[in-house]
Amino acid sequence: MIVSVLTTALGLGTPVVAPGVGMTLSSGGRDGDAISEAIQAADRDLQKTQTFGLRNRILCILRTELQRKYGIDGWNGYGAKAVAAQSVENAEAFVKVMPFELRDPAVRVIPTGCVSFTWRQGKWRFCSVVFDTDGRFHCASVIGGAESALTTNSPNEVIGKVLEVFA
Repeated sequence: MIVSVLTTALGLGTPVVAPGVGMTLSSGGRDGDAISEAIQAADRDLQKTQTFGLRNRILCILRTELQRKYGIDGWNGYGAKAVAAQSVENAEAFVKVMPFELRDPAVRVIPTGCVSFTWRQGKWRFCSVVFDTDGRFHCASVIGGAESALTTNSPNEVIGKVLEVFA
């Protein structure tokens, strides 16, 4: 299906099948290169769409489950604050820029009402990010016995730290 759309869009009459389906391109030269590039771009977009579909699970948790479970003060029985709408919005914005190679975090609410993401790999490798209501990210990580902390307004710095822990 994608093949016929690509060949029609490029004005080529020769049917071409995408690599990875067990067949190769049948056109050579510039037309074949253009088709190959278009197929590769479509494949990258498809992979991103499939991965972002998985990210929708996190967005669903942020938009529905957190409000249901943590939407009232005292949700933990000890005076915890209700989940803050601004913290949820900040976490949603972070999810939308998270690199696709980063696996989904565990999503929680801490007693201050802020959303927290945690990635864990074994006993001595983890990273936790808290989304404050003022737009700041508080990131703490442990690699082996080495601990580090970071407070920033930049999601890219936080992503870099998380990737550093799990590289």
